[in-house]
Amino acid sequence: MTRAIRLLGDLPPRAVLAVFLGALVVRLANAYGLAGNAANFFREDAVLYWSAAQFVLDHGGFDPPPEGAGASGRERVPLYILFVAGMRALFGDSPIAVVLAQCAIDAGSCVLIMRLGAFLGPRIGVLSGALAAIWSNLVVHSAALLSDTLFVFVFCLALLGGARYLEDARPARALVAGLLCGAAIMVRTVAQFLPLAMAAAAPVVALVARRGLRSGLAASVLALVGAALTISPWVYANLRDHGVVALTTQEGVHLAAWILPLVRQSVDGTPHAEGAKLYRDRYVEELRAEGLDPERMAPFELSRRLSGKAMADLTAMPTSAVALAWAKGAAINLAAPGIALDPRIRRAREGSLYNDTKASLFGRLGGYFASTSPALRPLIVLGAVLSALTLVLQVVGFARLVRHRPWAGAAVFGLILYVLLVTGPIYSPKYRLPLEPILIVLTALGASGLRRRPHELALPPPSTYVGRAAARPEQAPRT
Repeated sequence: MTRAIRLLGDLPPRAVLAVFLGALVVRLANAYGLAGNAANFFREDAVLYWSAAQFVLDHGGFDPPPEGAGASGRERVPLYILFVAGMRALFGDSPIAVVLAQCAIDAGSCVLIMRLGAFLGPRIGVLSGALAAIWSNLVVHSAALLSDTLFVFVFCLALLGGARYLEDARPARALVAGLLCGAAIMVRTVAQFLPLAMAAAAPVVALVARRGLRSGLAASVLALVGAALTISPWVYANLRDHGVVALTTQEGVHLAAWILPLVRQSVDGTPHAEGAKLYRDRYVEELRAEGLDPERMAPFELSRRLSGKAMADLTAMPTSAVALAWAKGAAINLAAPGIALDPRIRRAREGSLYNDTKASLFGRLGGYFASTSPALRPLIVLGAVLSALTLVLQVVGFARLVRHRPWAGAAVFGLILYVLLVTGPIYSPKYRLPLEPILIVLTALGASGLRRRPHELALPPPSTYVGRAAARPEQAPRT
């Protein structure tokens, strides 16, 4: 309890409770509206997680028994699968039980976002929490049997760990941030390169906070050690059982079936599904010509082969096409309204933005709107308007942050750039979720200055921010 209070800082308990309960009510109401059809909870990869959880319950692990073959349970990292397996062990085959638990977890994420905003002042913290409580992308995904809700919660903890290291540059903070980042990687691999970025940034933060280079190097090592402690059991199991140092068997399919076809789409407009089939058929033929049967290959070996072939084709693409595909993906991921992924809206439209034959991005967006049921078009328009408004507020908030907390601004910019680069040309509001805690805080920061006079726009003085040593020069920094 004491640690929880310390984590929440000086936030008013009533405000914390109001944000948690408000967020919970919004998410429960959304889940109730979807509960009439269990298919509403099974979106995208949900069946994979649901069946993998049952496999864990049946076999006590992620791999088939000795008489089986392959590594089917290694297609995803384990924490969300274990979460679903635990819920199924407790409540049986009840998707709604998992969704209700996710609603509570996501309400907890709203409190963590509130705390993240409070690093910039209590007013910004409370506004961040209030925005998070009704943030459509969070609400929509809390009612899906996907890893996103659990990831956002754990990643918020990792962000708080990183923010606390920015406060005073103590190496112990870097260790905690590394551990939490490793836990986030075990929910979704999108964060897998962040420990390296943290290790690179730690000495710079330490020097700015006047902790000394030795302290910064220690923090760098501890951040990597923390992440390694969390990740290494899973990686070791893959090495022991399959002879591969890797997190999942997903890389080959990710490159060959998603990244490469979407880059090709930016070149000649080939719809994603058609491009993915062309590459898949060609790679299957090439593997068979090499004397290999893709259906019998070990999943890790198949992933390695597909990755090599896809990377060869990707590097042969014009650099301009790759850059354009990444730019389109970044633009959509930052601007697309989260409400577009609500299953009620998705059912009310035909076709797919990915598979539209129009070469131009704006042409495909127009087709998306035209193919949506007229009754729901106002919701799409409202979502787009709100998304545009929040994007403007985020830009304003980022400008304020850079002006008054330049090192925090650099960290935020680095995180946004990292997620957009890792996500690449794959676009959906879903892929913005790692950024949502930061974007919500930036929105609150931008909105908090709209009714203030110019001389009132400065943020509260950094009583701790990078760091205490810098804020209190009379105290000798520890080395």
